[in-house]
Amino acid sequence: MNSLAKRIEQFLSESKVIGPWVNDLKDDQGKSNKIFQIEVNKEKTAELGLTVEQVAALSASVLNGQIVGQMKTPEEQIDIVVKVAQSETVDLLATLETPVLETPEGTLRLRDICNYSYTEEPGILNRYQQQRAITLTTDIGAGSPLTAAMVISQTQEFYQSTRNPRRTSTGKQF
Repeated sequence: MNSLAKRIEQFLSESKVIGPWVNDLKDDQGKSNKIFQIEVNKEKTAELGLTVEQVAALSASVLNGQIVGQMKTPEEQIDIVVKVAQSETVDLLATLETPVLETPEGTLRLRDICNYSYTEEPGILNRYQQQRAITLTTDIGAGSPLTAAMVISQTQEFYQSTRNPRRTSTGKQF
C-alpha cells in the first residue's frame, strides 16, 4: 500500500499534464511513532515489598504528575496536579533517574525498579469497505485547465497500468 501510494504521488507530482497544477499533495497515512515503554521489574519490586500497581503509579506520577486533590468553583471541578519540573523537551532516560522512594538502604530511583525499551508503532491504518486504504488529496491550482474528474481519470489510468502492466511481444513490461 505504501509503495503504491508513493508511486501515485510521484505520478501526480511529475506528470507533465497534472504536475504543474498540483498543490499541497498529501496522504492520510499515519507516520510511525517511537514509543518509550517502561516495564516494571517484578523481581526487584517484590524484593522491596512493592506491588506492580504501586510502581506503575510511581512511574505515572513521575511522567505525568499526580492528582493530589480537587478544587471546586461554581462552574467546574479542577484537579490539583503535582508534577516533577521538566524542560520543554523531556529526556525520557533522565526521568528514570528521578528519586521515587526513600528506603532504609537509600534513595530508590525509577531505573532501580523499571526497565525501558523503545518500540515503533505503525501509523494509522485506514480502511474502506473493509480493505486497507490510503487517501491522496491535492488542490488543483487556480487557472488550471484540469478538472477534478480529469485528474481522477488520469490517476485511475496510471493505477491500472501499474496494476496490470502490458507486455511486449518479447515479454518485457512497459
